[in-house]
Amino acid sequence: MSHVLLLPHGTAGDVLPYVWLGRQLIQHGHEVTMACVELFREAAEHAGLHFVAVEEDEFAERMRHPTAWEPGKSMRLGHEFAGRCTVKYLAAVEESMRSHGIPHLILAPMITFAARLLREKLGVPFISTNLQPLPFVSAHEVPGGLPAVWWLRRLPLLLRKLILTHAAPYDRFALPAVRQCCLEQGVRPPRSLRQEWYHSPDGV
Repeated sequence: MSHVLLLPHGTAGDVLPYVWLGRQLIQHGHEVTMACVELFREAAEHAGLHFVAVEEDEFAERMRHPTAWEPGKSMRLGHEFAGRCTVKYLAAVEESMRSHGIPHLILAPMITFAARLLREKLGVPFISTNLQPLPFVSAHEVPGGLPAVWWLRRLPLLLRKLILTHAAPYDRFALPAVRQCCLEQGVRPPRSLRQEWYHSPDGV
């Protein structure tokens, strides 16, 4: 029996699909632990998952922030929050490993940067499990949420490709906190989250 670690991040719409996924994995004979904010403990444990709480770091306040649902601004806020949460996810996983050992597999969205850090530190396979199209940036269908998205969509295709190949507009909001965690854990920090860490090399 393998032990799968789920590290969802965000609102109920981001987290509850992982609870469903965990339940499916349990039915296939796996042991499943989910690390998330305390708000989702009841749902996880009701589905049969082990649960370990991530320190909330003003999660409720973030959801009430005036820019939480504004395109572009919400991405900046989300990356700032996700960067700060990296160290908190690491602490929760360390707590889980004291009772359940090192997991055999990690499933998490691209915004849970601790998942990739744990892969690099522990050598545990990590599958990027994304629920939204934004991580899959396409010059043909430029996703909403990027800065100046309407302007980008009007540019010629070749110019869009050139810009989007190198653009990492939200890195600066999360990368300093992620880099600090990497240095503390003895892991080489990424130069760009979007270019290097959005998608796990183990699978998406």
